[in-house]
Amino acid sequence: QNAELVEQVFQCLAYLLKYLARYVAAELPIYLNTFAVLLCHRKHYIRNFAGETLAYVFRRLRAGRIERALGDIFGLLGAEQARAEEDLISMAESLSVLLFEAVKGVQHRFHSQLPFLLRPLLRNHVQGELGVAFPLPSAARASQLWAVKAALLRMRDHAGSVDGAEDVLEI
Repeated sequence: QNAELVEQVFQCLAYLLKYLARYVAAELPIYLNTFAVLLCHRKHYIRNFAGETLAYVFRRLRAGRIERALGDIFGLLGAEQARAEEDLISMAESLSVLLFEAVKGVQHRFHSQLPFLLRPLLRNHVQGELGVAFPLPSAARASQLWAVKAALLRMRDHAGSVDGAEDVLEI
């Protein structure tokens, strides 16, 4: 309700993640379970802030760890506690922001992490070889695919032209 308080909370969270990103990345599944409250919050700006904040941790992951981290974040959609359809949609939106912000660069370009994130994303999560240990219910699978689609659309819009999208087209 208080915009200034929300801003201060996320500034604090971003500051903490800046210095604790290595530790958060090491314990990502535990952290994600706690962070899921923000990722499926009813207010869209809180979901966006949460996705943007967590994207910083994703950018700091090593290439070999990204595939497992993708499984962890998409595992939130099929988590053991049953989520309402509205929560799945909200979380999918947050995850699309996270995926996009993790690869967004400057001047309509992309971050160097793009190939390491996009290849496993398309290979494992679009083709159906899920990185989670249990089959996802159809609503969770639809939310997962929606998150990937929304992230790809955000990347397209960010690139603005074929010249800006050459990094994506190479993959």
